[in-house]
Amino acid sequence: MRKCLLEPIPEIHLAAKLLDATVDAFLLGNKKLASQIIVSSDYDVIMKHAIRW
Repeated sequence: MRKCLLEPIPEIHLAAKLLDATVDAFLLGNKKLASQIIVSSDYDVIMKHAIRW
């Protein structure tokens, strides 16, 4: 069940996949890669979508 009335945008799904990859990299001990992935998953469009109402 969704907890938000807004329809999800495609970038949310991509960011979720990138954050999942971040966890994998971190658990494998590759903190530099984890940091790079988390920075790349910071989409301004998601923030604009979340605060638009």
